Amino acid sequence: MVAPKKWFLKVEGLFAQAAESAARQTGEELSQEFCIAITIRDPRQQYDVYSSVTRHLTASNFQHNNIQLRNQVPVQLRNAPDGSQA
Repeated sequence: MVAPKKWFLKVEGLFAQAAESAARQTGEELSQEFCIAITIRDPRQQYDVYSSVTRHLTASNFQHNNIQLRNQVPVQLRNAPDGSQA
């Protein structure tokens, strides 16, 4: 089956041989929680790819969160009695 996709991401868990052997004996299915950070942008700034991808992730029941890339930290400087900044 050919899907109308231009890209995809495949994630496969790799486990230690001892863990895989024990799982085969007990019938346990090995799994590991993980997080992937992906940057989605249009370098030519022609399309709103960010909103489009967010809508598609939501429609496909993918759990996703926005990550704030820039933080502004307010800094207050006080002048010391000698005129220098403390």
